[in-house]
This record gives sequence, structure tokens and C-alpha cells, in this order.
Amino acid sequence: MTGPSTRSNTAYGDQMDVYAVGDWIWVSLENLSSVAPLGMFLAVVVAYSSYRGTIRQKTTADNRSAWWNRVQWAMDAAMDDDDQRRGRRDDRG
Repeated sequence: MTGPSTRSNTAYGDQMDVYAVGDWIWVSLENLSSVAPLGMFLAVVVAYSSYRGTIRQKTTADNRSAWWNRVQWAMDAAMDDDDQRRGRRDDRG
């Protein structure tokens, strides 16, 4: 007899409870919920490592830019006609 709660499984020749599939899904979801904090922790670790990589890259780029600005300033000062800016004192007098 097939009713609303069972269906015929002709491949195996037996009756299968329709609610058993729903119960199986529910049990699986309950089991997955027990490892959800681990998944959240892994997501936080991935996000933090990405953040650290971005900050490290920005810091390196800023340091290179600052270094180049200092070099340009020093070259401009060394080639300037003003002795004081060039850092040269006139002690020959």
C-alpha cells in the first residue's frame, strides 16, 4: 500500500518512507551545525591573512615612495645654487 507518507521504489522493490529523506537531511544539517564554528574560524583566518598581506604590501609601497621622495629632495638640494640649501658653508673667509 502506498500512501502519502510512502512511495514505491521500483528499483529495489520495497517501500521507502518519504519523511526518512527529510529526517536524513535534518540530521545532516544538525551535524553540520556542530562544525559551523570551525568554518567561521577558518573564514576569519583567511580574512585576517588577506588583511595582513594588504597592509604589508601598502607599507612596502609607502616606504619605497618615501625613500624615492627623500632621494629626489637630496638631489635637488645638491644641485641647487643656494649654498645654504646645498649644505655647503663658506668657511674660507
